[in-house]
Amino acid sequence: MAPLPEGVTVQKLEGKRDLAECKAIRATVFVDEMKVSASVDSDGLDVFHTHYLLKQGGKNIGTARRKVNPMGEGKISRVCFLQEARGKGLGKAFMNYILSDMKKEEKHLKTVKVSSQVQAAPFYEKLGFEKTGDEYMEADIPHIAMVWDAKANMV
Repeated sequence: MAPLPEGVTVQKLEGKRDLAECKAIRATVFVDEMKVSASVDSDGLDVFHTHYLLKQGGKNIGTARRKVNPMGEGKISRVCFLQEARGKGLGKAFMNYILSDMKKEEKHLKTVKVSSQVQAAPFYEKLGFEKTGDEYMEADIPHIAMVWDAKANMV
């Protein structure tokens, strides 16, 4: 598993567990800060994903969800961090942890996709993701599709 900085932990939530902590972070970042409609964030797909909760000193500071289909195509979505967690390298550590966990748990994993906000694309590129198309709008925010090759990238 990819190492985490001292004092930082990840809680993995699977299935229909209570996701209130993850949803609270998403509401703060997506709804309050980015003005995304709460109905867009609450897409009804949470129960089909594995969720991760990033904590520092016991405080919830970030979240993401992931799934993998039977063809080995993964997707990470709803990646977000509270303001106090940004710019400290925690996002990189968190994503590497998730990618490492996906490779460990999903032996047939081939690729992992993200729908990145355009402004966040350099963050994903540093993790080994590559742009795979043109920009598009999602929730009134410019996005770009990106993919990570599980066979070519180490975490």
